Amino acid sequence: MEQKDYLLREIEKMGLLIRAIINKLLGTGEGSAVSTEVSFSEAKTLLNEEVNFNMDLFLEMNDADAKGYLATFEGLNVNNKEMLAELLFIAQSNSQKPAVRKGMLEKTLQILLLCRETDKTFSMEREAMISKVEEALADF
Repeated sequence: MEQKDYLLREIEKMGLLIRAIINKLLGTGEGSAVSTEVSFSEAKTLLNEEVNFNMDLFLEMNDADAKGYLATFEGLNVNNKEMLAELLFIAQSNSQKPAVRKGMLEKTLQILLLCRETDKTFSMEREAMISKVEEALADF
C-alpha cells in the first residue's frame, strides 16, 4: 500500500511541477511572462533539480533512448507526458534557432505519439496537438 501511495505522490509532484512551469511560460498564475527562452532555461533547471529530468540530455537522445529515458520516471503518466509535450511546444515557438525549434517539435511529436501508443483512451485534444505539431514540422 505504501508503494502505491509513493507512486501517486510522484505522479502528482511531476504534474504540479510541469503545470507550474507551463503557467510561468504563458504568464498565467503567479509568475509573469518573462522572456520565454529565459523561462525555459529556468524550467530546465527546475526539472533537473526537482525530479532529476535532464531536458538537454533528453532533447539530444535518439527516439529509442528518449523513450527509455521517459520510462525511468515513475511520475510521468500519460497526462504528465502530454504536459511535457505542451511545455516543449510552447518553448519551441519562441526559439530563434530553427534547428532548436525543429528538435523540440520532433520531441514533442515523439512524446505525443508515445502517449497515443500507451494510453487506452482516445483523446481528441492529443490528436489535435499531434496535427498541429506535424503541420509545424512540415514548414521546416
